[in-house]
Amino acid sequence: MFSPKDPCQSCGMPLSKDPQKGGTKSDGTKSTDYSSYCYQNGSFTEPDITVQDMIKKVDAKLRGMWILFHWEILHERYSEPQALEIAHSSNWVLIRPPNEANLGTIAS
Repeated sequence: MFSPKDPCQSCGMPLSKDPQKGGTKSDGTKSTDYSSYCYQNGSFTEPDITVQDMIKKVDAKLRGMWILFHWEILHERYSEPQALEIAHSSNWVLIRPPNEANLGTIAS
């Protein structure tokens, strides 16, 4: 079942934070998979964007909003449960450093 807290399957943004609450399908209905920034009228807004370019774009956007805190910075100051509690209570987005288990994963 769809929840507005579900992230966009392209950029990772919670759909609850999307001003349009999701992109649109070709028939005009709301997409429950993609944000309005990524998907409009049944098409991706940037169909040729690479994963690396999307990561750079999202990173730049989050830094501009002052809500991005790298996991390693937060985690070196607090235990993992404390760091997660601080992040979740503050609605921060955490970027965990990539490793084999979580390559490219955004924790929210």
